[in-house]
Amino acid sequence: KPGTASFKESFMTLLRAVVTDGDERQIFLFLDNLQYADDKSLEVIDSIIRETELKNVLLVCSYREISTPENRVIPIFGSKEDTSKLTITDVTLRGLDVESIKTLLSEMLKKEESLVMGLSKVVLAKTDGNPHFVKKYLNSLRSGGYLKYVKHEWIWEISSITTGTNISDNVVECVATNIIRLHPDVQSMLKVASCIGFQFPRDIIDRY
Repeated sequence: KPGTASFKESFMTLLRAVVTDGDERQIFLFLDNLQYADDKSLEVIDSIIRETELKNVLLVCSYREISTPENRVIPIFGSKEDTSKLTITDVTLRGLDVESIKTLLSEMLKKEESLVMGLSKVVLAKTDGNPHFVKKYLNSLRSGGYLKYVKHEWIWEISSITTGTNISDNVVECVATNIIRLHPDVQSMLKVASCIGFQFPRDIIDRY
């Protein structure tokens, strides 16, 4: 089972075998959604960080700061006691600003940046610059008929978008609306799945 002592030892043995002294190969490990890691998994990551025999290893971990309990993940990377010989870089990703959204819309809609400025401001206000929410919101505009492809070009009306009764005030409501549009059987399956987690055997869903 991942996170147990035997798994940690086996994993570290594998890394030592792959990364040896004098080997020019570099190992890149990327661990996503670290905010969901349990204590045992964090211990494995801590062992990787503090293993002095490992050479040419780049470990990249990502986590949502808003979803991370205080003093849970960060101390592993912030302790100076045993990591003085390591290079630790902390990168905070922010939401897109209006200029970035404007560039994105200009390239996506094949329009001059000056022509998409108004739409960019609306998108920023609705999504707070979250790239995932930006995509969801634009899909909602298109499916709602507010963003149309007519005669080989994209067209829209800001007044219709801002006053449209079918456009949610925020992306959470937008996503919820998309779920409501799904078949009732699919909605029931999602309700069960949401109680289990993001990974589960298919036979569990089949029971319902």
